[in-house]
Amino acid sequence: MIMASFHSLTLLVLLSTANGCFGYPAGKTSEAFHLTCTPAHVVRHVTRNVTLRCAHDKNSASMLQEVTRIRMLKKVSQNGWTVVAELGEKEDEPRKNLNVTASARLGKDVQDTFLEITWDVASVDTFGTYMCEVWGFKKNGYFLSLELTSEVAVLEKNITASDFVDVVKHLDGDMSSANKLATSLVKKMSDIKRDVTFLGGEIGSLEQTVDSVVKELRSLEKEVGDLHGNIVHPHNLTKDDHFEPHDADLDTFTFRTFLKNFARLTYWPLGQFSLLKPPGGCPWDLTFTGKGRAYLRVPLNSTHSKIFRFCEASGAFNTRLWPDGSYCVNKLHGFNCPTGLYYGSVLLSNTDSKSYFASGLLFTPNALEFCCKNSGSLDAPITLPTHSEFMLYRRGGRCQEVLGMKVSNRVLPMDIVHSISDINAGIIPDVDINGSSLIFNVCFYSKS
Repeated sequence: MIMASFHSLTLLVLLSTANGCFGYPAGKTSEAFHLTCTPAHVVRHVTRNVTLRCAHDKNSASMLQEVTRIRMLKKVSQNGWTVVAELGEKEDEPRKNLNVTASARLGKDVQDTFLEITWDVASVDTFGTYMCEVWGFKKNGYFLSLELTSEVAVLEKNITASDFVDVVKHLDGDMSSANKLATSLVKKMSDIKRDVTFLGGEIGSLEQTVDSVVKELRSLEKEVGDLHGNIVHPHNLTKDDHFEPHDADLDTFTFRTFLKNFARLTYWPLGQFSLLKPPGGCPWDLTFTGKGRAYLRVPLNSTHSKIFRFCEASGAFNTRLWPDGSYCVNKLHGFNCPTGLYYGSVLLSNTDSKSYFASGLLFTPNALEFCCKNSGSLDAPITLPTHSEFMLYRRGGRCQEVLGMKVSNRVLPMDIVHSISDINAGIIPDVDINGSSLIFNVCFYSKS
């Protein structure tokens, strides 16, 4: 079947007297300009870069001193010709009428003049008889003169066994290129599929964040309503408020009640830092920006990679320092630890990971950085905002007690893939190192 199908292939033979092809005189021809063709044997739909070139023969003298136009013609009838490509003296680029690549130049020296057309791949348009015209002025001449080249015929011929072998070689080369292209496309599709999966997770996380914000706004609306009720109706106060109406007039009592209720909306302490994002979303607080868009993804190129999300805090709405105790938060990239917290880090070796922060920083980290408090008693409750759940890193073997919140210890494993090289001399949270894994102990706080 293969042999039978290739009998239909034809061979293009370019003929001219100059290069072994057949030449036909076209009226008065010139020896100064020649039309040549390469290669001499061309297989249709296979051979690449089939070229016809009209140029001056440096071994022959031309009667022209100045060339004004050069053009290549193709025979369309017994006495009819059509222009394939041409270049005039005031034109920058050659004009062409076939699907070819054309280049040309009219040099100040006749010897620099040429016109060339090329088919990227031999096609049916390649067949035919061609001729080149060169127009110009003779020395001291006032009329245009013409020099013609011999005609060059591009003919078909049945394919030979040798040509068949060449065709097979070309096809083998094309198949090899196609296989490489297919392999590259499969890899790109795999990368796209992985990115789509990752973006799907990002969208899901964003939806969770939106739901969390809606819930927190509703909770805040209720708290504001309660606050307004206590201001307007002092009798709503509980015994724990320790204020009685007869101790002061109504205005003083109302102002004190407002201050006490407003204190329930405590802001986070001063400084820039970040917290691990809890399941219910970032704390609803003007201190926090980004609402959980910051993340750390490790390992980066693995089907088992995990994404750790963070809540970034500006600390711009409070002047209160961090309370004494034993706990840690994440250091915010690009900022120093808040006043009263001390720096520590776990250095990683060749970590294959990526992180993004709401401030716009995107980089591959080589360390996990922390800000830790190392003073006070774990059993003495500290005061932090209680209107939302949050997480702190454990330090000292047990979770720090927080006033008005219940706490549970959780384990956070982080697979790094590469080895962990060192732990800095600073203060770090409780962490177990097991080969290429870090196991952090995290304290989860929720409303009691």
